[in-house]
Amino acid sequence: MLSLITFDAIATPADLDAAWDAVPRIYRDGETVCLEWCSADGRQDRRVLSAVTVLSWSAQASHETRLATVIDTVMSRVRFGIDPSLQRLPTEVPSSFDQLLDWVRHALLTALSGDLFAHVSGVDPLTAVPRSCLARRRRQLALRMDEAAVDVLPEHADSTMVLMDAMQRGDSEGGAQLIEQIREACRPNPDEPNVVAQRRRMLTDLHVLAAPAAAANQWAAVLLLLWAVDLVRRGTRRKRPLSPYTIEPYIHLALGRLWNALRGLRADELDQLDLWRVYEQILADPGIEPSQRGKAAAALTAFHEFAETVLDVPRLAHALDADMPVLAPRANVVWPHELHWMLDRLADTSPDDRLVRQLEVVVALLMGACVRIQDAWHVHVFGVQIFDEEVVVAIDPLRSAGSGKSACARRQVEIHDPRCRALLSRWHERRLAEGALPRDLLFGDPGEPRRAWRAGATELLLNRWLKAATGDAEIGTHALRHSFATIARAAMVDGDQRKLDRMSTQAGHAATRTTLTNYVHLFELPLRRQLDQAIHALRMTEAQACRLSATRPGWIRKRRQRSASDPVRVAWAAIEERAARVDIPDVASELVFQSPRAPETAKSPAWSFELVLQCLADLAQDRSADQVRLRRGISIEQWHSIDAAVRSWREAQRGGSPYLAENVADNHLPFGEGFARINHEKWRPLLATLRQTTHPDKVRPVCDAWRHLLRGRYLSLAGVATALPLLQWLADSGVRPEQLVVLHQTAHEDSALDAALEAIEAVVGGLPCVHAERPRRGRPPVYLTLRCARVIGNKPSNAGLSMTGLHALLFSAWVWVEVFGDRP
Repeated sequence: MLSLITFDAIATPADLDAAWDAVPRIYRDGETVCLEWCSADGRQDRRVLSAVTVLSWSAQASHETRLATVIDTVMSRVRFGIDPSLQRLPTEVPSSFDQLLDWVRHALLTALSGDLFAHVSGVDPLTAVPRSCLARRRRQLALRMDEAAVDVLPEHADSTMVLMDAMQRGDSEGGAQLIEQIREACRPNPDEPNVVAQRRRMLTDLHVLAAPAAAANQWAAVLLLLWAVDLVRRGTRRKRPLSPYTIEPYIHLALGRLWNALRGLRADELDQLDLWRVYEQILADPGIEPSQRGKAAAALTAFHEFAETVLDVPRLAHALDADMPVLAPRANVVWPHELHWMLDRLADTSPDDRLVRQLEVVVALLMGACVRIQDAWHVHVFGVQIFDEEVVVAIDPLRSAGSGKSACARRQVEIHDPRCRALLSRWHERRLAEGALPRDLLFGDPGEPRRAWRAGATELLLNRWLKAATGDAEIGTHALRHSFATIARAAMVDGDQRKLDRMSTQAGHAATRTTLTNYVHLFELPLRRQLDQAIHALRMTEAQACRLSATRPGWIRKRRQRSASDPVRVAWAAIEERAARVDIPDVASELVFQSPRAPETAKSPAWSFELVLQCLADLAQDRSADQVRLRRGISIEQWHSIDAAVRSWREAQRGGSPYLAENVADNHLPFGEGFARINHEKWRPLLATLRQTTHPDKVRPVCDAWRHLLRGRYLSLAGVATALPLLQWLADSGVRPEQLVVLHQTAHEDSALDAALEAIEAVVGGLPCVHAERPRRGRPPVYLTLRCARVIGNKPSNAGLSMTGLHALLFSAWVWVEVFGDRP
């Protein structure tokens, strides 16, 4: 106990209580022996132990003694056996244990620097690197992620990526209907067999909302939907998984109130002060019953801890509820071998995949400099300066890229790692080849270079790769910032203040103390060195040294005589030598490792009729190309294929049929007005048939027949033989004869009408309805239209307008056929 206090600087009652319980679990990390524990306020701490503590632990064997008994023993020996010559203070011998701790803290204050003493006394919220992180460093393998043990549901990566992309832009207005749908999806159903089935059903219902949420472009609603998904899929940091009957009150108490508070804000306004005020206002809501305030505080805490991961907001300085302590951020480190493993696997992917190449460069940027993931979207092309030995990157949050956290956010960082410099240089050349101007973003969209391209998808993929490389389900992108500071600090000389200040400046911190106390997680080594310098000056008798090192009397004296060195140094060297022989479990023991496996890199969605239909429907609503890619998650190559097909349609019709002249303009999508009618009842069977078609070759003859029959907005039956594939497709889709209407002008040729009726009857199995009309300019003499089953018996009206839905469907099918033909 005395060695833990005086030699290892565990001098606060709370830490001493927690550390004493953890003493049986000490382990060896290389040449050092470590003791780690979690304090009462949730702060993880660790000490590199002295040789005296190691020998004391070895002498105690497996005997466990209560802390109160040990304290009584220590105080009795201090009162009656302390040597007056060792007293450092002009006071009496401590009469209580608390007074003894005060005595030791006073001695440490004179022996340690201010930062190290603040760490020892618990003033700074420093968290230690956990044992699992040290074990990964020594084994250079990932910990096994056994999510089945905690019943974590699988991730729907595609819909989550769409939501992450959508959260990067859009306003915060609207979305009230989506909030109600989230509430409804998170209601438990007692009729389901078990809680796992309930959570699986909740998760499925929430992911169904991903597409409409991304289409709405309200970032606050998207953020709350992502939080609900994470709450159902994984639970909170304190409990995983959550019961459905806990999820419902969390959502009921927090979701609507958070929505009302956030919908008037911008995403970059969510700093700690604003969120704390939001939480206080919600907890003060008279609509929350006093008995529910604890659960409301837990729900808001869970939301904030989720926002820390997604938006990189600062953690809460104080707990929202007195009975629920705030968890300190995990002091994890992503080691260089893990980052290089990620880069190696990313380098093996296709060089044409732009999203993977962007992810690769973002990893290089975060690996080579102490920057946040959001800083990557604030770099412009002109802000990258390439030199022989370094690359200088300017983090310059101009108005086009948003605002930074503070004035220190606008800074320059230097990247010296050769691999990171090469990746950044190649990406810079690629952006120039894409036609990017100096004022465009380094990670900008080629079609809209002032906006970051798929920033949300990049962040999501980076989190997945970090979890795969480290095996730690809790790790996130912010750990890379801590990793750079920790590894850089460990490589510095203790007194190199200039390098510390330079690193803090490049990190964007106004004070070096912020970097040291909140971002550097290897304080134990400099603390151990300073403690060793202090205790090595302590004089001890040969009998004391022999008793501690378990050697025979005279052995240390003979060694001192042979070496002719300082007897104090000889004594401490003997103690350390004996401590190194103590058998202590290795840092990697009891941890299961496996070689990390690369996660499936998110790919662009496969070509399907539904995907083409959604993209064209977005274009029909006058959405930009960037919005279409964002909403549907398609790559730039897929977008170019769709755009090329639409352009080829325009070129084929330009200067041709006068009936299609209105649809040829470059700024107008052919049959654009029909996409608002594709969900009409009479088109549902045709829409279902197209959605169920797995290969475009089955609809290629139908599209060819439709193109030959099309005259303006009508299907001409002048060449009835050409119409047979289309008629057969209508029949196979479930269209009945009475739903087909043949209209003919009074001055028609009977042979053309008779041939059309005969062909329709042969294919469909019955005669269609026939109506005559007066000749109208621009209409074919005999043409076909469809009507809804429920209006059978009524004469169709405005046939051309009613057919625009069919033309939109078949135009989408034709585009699908065209773009699929370009696929390998």
